[in-house]
Amino acid sequence: MCSKCLKFPFLTILSAVIALISAVIYGTTMGLAIDGFEKQINAFLSIGISPIRFIVFISTTFLIAVLVIFLISSIISTIKMNQYDKSHSRVVRFFSSTFFTGPLIYLMYFTIFIWAILFSLTAIALGFYFIFISTTYFFCGLVDTRCFDFSVFLPVIVEKITNKKVDLTFCSEKKERLCSGKNNMSWNFIIAFVSCLVALMSLVHCLMILTNKWSRMRGKKKYFKRELQNKNELLTKLVED
Repeated sequence: MCSKCLKFPFLTILSAVIALISAVIYGTTMGLAIDGFEKQINAFLSIGISPIRFIVFISTTFLIAVLVIFLISSIISTIKMNQYDKSHSRVVRFFSSTFFTGPLIYLMYFTIFIWAILFSLTAIALGFYFIFISTTYFFCGLVDTRCFDFSVFLPVIVEKITNKKVDLTFCSEKKERLCSGKNNMSWNFIIAFVSCLVALMSLVHCLMILTNKWSRMRGKKKYFKRELQNKNELLTKLVED
């Protein structure tokens, strides 16, 4: 009974589940972080809703879909490899075939590539937000009843960045929106960064498991073909004798 338990793909399921949970956490926290950051930026510049949240949502959904396919394929192929039988259903044979697993490996490579880019962008966003929020909090401590007009110091930079009208006056009415603790998105960015890293590492581990399983499947397929060929040759010799 213990030997059967060991043959069940616990590590495969664990890696995929960790990647799934991390992807969901990343999509949620990164969406909240971007939403909060947009509200803070809109205090100075009306940018509306950026497409970044949609990109994060699409990337997360794509990753979840790939991981679900990976889980189904891994579990079915493991069960089939433990008990090779040609009478399996077409669905089982399809998901556990090298014909399906090969393209899935390339799909995993592509997913890791996309997720690595997303991780790099998340790291850049985290660093940029820390600079932004640190600078903002510095001026939050100075603002009471006075107003600071940053357009005096940054007219050229503002003109290079955007043609829209930018309100760079920092007064007490903006203090609540920018300086309130509930609007600080630092922890959301940190959690998104960590969960994105965990998801990326889990994806790499899933790819290693998948490539190893593909090699074993090919080896086992060749073994059964060779065994069948030997039996046929033996039967042919017996018939001839």
